[in-house]
Amino acid sequence: MSGEQVLLIEDQIFHKISPSALPQIKVTFESMGCRVHHVLESEALPFQPSWFDIIARRKIRSTTQLPADITIAAGPRAQSVLGQTNRPYHAWSPEAEVEPGIPMPLDASPRLPQHPPQAIGLCSSRLATRRAAALVAEELGLFLADLTNQPVGADAAIHLPATNDIQPHLRALDVVLCDEPQNDLPAILAALCGVAVIGPGVCGEDESFDTNAVDAWRTQCRQLLEDPDRRASHAAAWTSWLTKRHHPTSIAQRLLVGFGRSQPKMV
Repeated sequence: MSGEQVLLIEDQIFHKISPSALPQIKVTFESMGCRVHHVLESEALPFQPSWFDIIARRKIRSTTQLPADITIAAGPRAQSVLGQTNRPYHAWSPEAEVEPGIPMPLDASPRLPQHPPQAIGLCSSRLATRRAAALVAEELGLFLADLTNQPVGADAAIHLPATNDIQPHLRALDVVLCDEPQNDLPAILAALCGVAVIGPGVCGEDESFDTNAVDAWRTQCRQLLEDPDRRASHAAAWTSWLTKRHHPTSIAQRLLVGFGRSQPKMV
């Protein structure tokens, strides 16, 4: 055990949205031999105290001066606190990636039963991808939901005109077309809901996947939409890869690489 020191500073904004993320990371670091100090914002320790609250300001100052090899600021108020110091830190947002390509710890949701294709999603600003999604939706009579640049949690439900049914956002989708399926958070969250995702690198797809070829997108999309078993298998395989990649252990290992820890291999 190398005994690196880790300081986790979490504000209430982050905690309310993802209350289990930092505790998971803390337990993981400790299991890897690190010494972890987790500081959670509270009434006794507000991260934005009054100018006249000298005691709270002293507590915050002493907190930011704790020794640490790795410091994580989870949430905007935590980042503001550490921004007043000269120490480096990793800024984590409750609605974005915590590191490039490393979203918060995510867990797969129970899968929905198979049903006839009803809706496809789109996470792309590229003309070819958007054109392909529009064509497939028109050809098969499917609802098209544009997830591009959409805030996480927005539009909590999707109304499906064909069945006059209202289903939870993302869970109503059967397929999502995405240019960066490993990093685009709406596509990742859709995959964790059991939705099949199409894009470069998904499930070992050929790296030469041409994102500018409309027919390549259409072919992949139609193959999955027309075969429920293949769609389910595709979604399950990608979800398995994602949950391993976004597991707290994987995140902790990535952060420890600079301290002589080996980079974890993703399979």
